[in-house]
Amino acid sequence: MKPLPPEQCNIMEVLRAAFEFPNPAIEKALDPALIEHRDFMYNEYLGLPMVLS
Repeated sequence: MKPLPPEQCNIMEVLRAAFEFPNPAIEKALDPALIEHRDFMYNEYLGLPMVLS
C-alpha cells in the first residue's frame, strides 16, 4: 500500500499510483511497524535500489 520511494524503486508513475491505492480505512489500519519491517528487509537482505527489468 506504500511503495518504496522513487529513489529506491524507480517504477512508472501509473504503476506507483496503482500500488498506492489510497483508501482511508487501509491507511488507518496500516501499522508503521509493517513499513519499518519492509524497509529493514530491503536494506538488509534484498538490496536497494530495487532494479526492475
